[in-house]
Amino acid sequence: MPTPSNPEQPTRQDRLLANEGLLVGQSISTLDSNYSLTLQTDSNLVLTAPQGAIWSAEITYERNAFDAVMQSDGNFVVRDINNNTLWASGTSLPWRNVGYCRRRLRHL
Repeated sequence: MPTPSNPEQPTRQDRLLANEGLLVGQSISTLDSNYSLTLQTDSNLVLTAPQGAIWSAEITYERNAFDAVMQSDGNFVVRDINNNTLWASGTSLPWRNVGYCRRRLRHL
């Protein structure tokens, strides 16, 4: 299987745009730094808040995560070195219609 190429680095502190991602040990955080999403060195993707971890993808160390990427179709995936998907958000957003996405997210 092909080795995944490194994802593009985030261009914003608080979000990942299409084809941007994190390598193991990297994170992004909200502008106020209260929440952060980290692809940990143990391969787990973890969301933390001031009180500690509030969500985890529950990826085990044996799975050897390589990166976490926001794909151009809106699916956020964690992949291993062989480009296998270890975890996926299962989301698909109409990236060409950003106005629709923002309205939809505001109502959730």
